[in-house]
Amino acid sequence: MIEISVILPVYNREKFLDRAFKSLENQIFKDFEVIIIDDGSKDNSCEIAENFCKKNKNWKIFKLKHKGVSYARSFGIKNSVGKYISFVDSDDSIEPDFLKILHENIKNCQISICNYKKQIGDFKISNNIFFHKSGIFSRNQILKSLISDISLKSFLWNKLFERSLFDNVIMPQMCFEDKIICLQIFSKIKKCSITKKKLYNYYINETS
Repeated sequence: MIEISVILPVYNREKFLDRAFKSLENQIFKDFEVIIIDDGSKDNSCEIAENFCKKNKNWKIFKLKHKGVSYARSFGIKNSVGKYISFVDSDDSIEPDFLKILHENIKNCQISICNYKKQIGDFKISNNIFFHKSGIFSRNQILKSLISDISLKSFLWNKLFERSLFDNVIMPQMCFEDKIICLQIFSKIKKCSITKKKLYNYYINETS
């Protein structure tokens, strides 16, 4: 069984895919698959993704009619086999030790979270999550922070999840769908691990 499935929806992101895919190729942790879901792209995104899949044996691409990111993620989960699930957005990138550290930290927990760096154009903005410290936190601690949306953001992309957490989770087609999904998932856990290390690179661009 593959240890981690990385779900990566794609929709008209040809300018950014090389950066995202190369960051996955450069991962120190190797026991993972990449599930790419082309959500009806009209540019060259699908062709770029196919070329990367040819080079990487555990990468797969699925081509769908455009139905939105929530449907693409749900489809990706159903067509993955990993013990754990992670998400990467197609216009972002991850540090080489992203999967390695999140996997190490998920022992005895159900979710592992890392800090992230935000970049708007040429400007980098530092971000800190969950009271600026690393550690193991209870479900109640996490939910308080998640609901306030101040120190812990309800993104799917800077986290590693036990696969079973997505059982019976509703993934709505609407704005702020990540928050609704995270509230469902985090209500199921007992413990969560957080590292303040910035392992995910979140880029904001004109078409985000």
